[in-house]
Amino acid sequence: MRPPDPVFADPRLAAMYDFFDADRSDLDAYAAIVEEDGADLVVDVGCGTGCLAVLLAERGRSVVGLDPARASLDVARAKPYADRVTWLHGDATVLAGRGLAADLAVMTGNVAQVFVSDDDWSTTLTALHAALRPGGFFVFETRRPEVRDWETWDVPPTDVRLPDGRVVGVSRTVTEVALPLITFVSTTALDGEVVPSESTLRFRSRDELEDSLLAHGFTVEDVREAPDRPGKEMVFVARRALSRVVLMCGPAGSGKSTYARRLERAGMVRLSFDAVMWERGITEVPLPPDLRADIEAGLRARLLELVAAGRDVVLDFSFWSRAMRDDYRALLAPYGVVPETVYLATDRDTVLQRIAARRGADADDHVLTPELAAEYFDHFEPPSVDEGPLTVV
Repeated sequence: MRPPDPVFADPRLAAMYDFFDADRSDLDAYAAIVEEDGADLVVDVGCGTGCLAVLLAERGRSVVGLDPARASLDVARAKPYADRVTWLHGDATVLAGRGLAADLAVMTGNVAQVFVSDDDWSTTLTALHAALRPGGFFVFETRRPEVRDWETWDVPPTDVRLPDGRVVGVSRTVTEVALPLITFVSTTALDGEVVPSESTLRFRSRDELEDSLLAHGFTVEDVREAPDRPGKEMVFVARRALSRVVLMCGPAGSGKSTYARRLERAGMVRLSFDAVMWERGITEVPLPPDLRADIEAGLRARLLELVAAGRDVVLDFSFWSRAMRDDYRALLAPYGVVPETVYLATDRDTVLQRIAARRGADADDHVLTPELAAEYFDHFEPPSVDEGPLTVV
């Protein structure tokens, strides 16, 4: 994750943020959604100076407010009702392991657009999915790229008097338009010093956002207008599916287990053929058909138990064929779960080099002969987008 912009992280600028952004009528829509969904536990991601968090706390909601800018959190902690909020310093990954089962997660303002890279957006969605209860809601707003609102963002140098009597000079200039990224610089002249703050926002299309939500275990319930900016923004109301299941897909040596362990650290349960083999003291592959069937039967039963309990699961298998992937889609369909496929598209030379370096040290290090490793790679059937949600790494 990139560090927060100075406008949020510099204590001098954070202390003035609420003055310059005094009209928070945009928060009314979020407060209404909290009431509409009957949400008791709310996570405010990128809470900034805590305007929404303390508003909800005042109304009796349990609130977790998190932000990577410590200076903004310091401002938030000084507000009335701040003692009723759990404040966390960091991005959404700090929610891991807290067992929240939140009813609602929100991102107000430009928060959803600060994740300029696909990896950061994916990491955030994964963390929020794990922090929400099954059926919990995720609501965020984002600007419509087709409106080209950045063309109105420039602000010429202007003097503004603060409540304490000091005069500051402010300006804003869009410095680069490289869609989908827009970069602008805000400057504040205070006490003889000019403090710049560069920001970059990513403008994702509706289709792109819907695809990314679906690929991370959310369904899109509604896309609304932002009441304070009609025609300029989309407000997404997404819902966490009852369970999220990821099919790790790729030949031996492609890096599936490394990726799966990252999801495991984010809160998912990892099920692995190789781990069961290792626990049973099995080191030789390929497995006899009856033994493979026995291991798979146990893993399938455990998968269905976890899904029924609303747990998120990553299946650290090879899923080398479409038939196998379709089989697991059919297995999960009665539970209302559409699994996501994560395909590690690692090249042949890299895969074979990794396999050759294995020494049988652990469950992720099973030794294969060069011939078997090559056979696994050459017979692998890559997934396609027509199968369902797909992420290619």
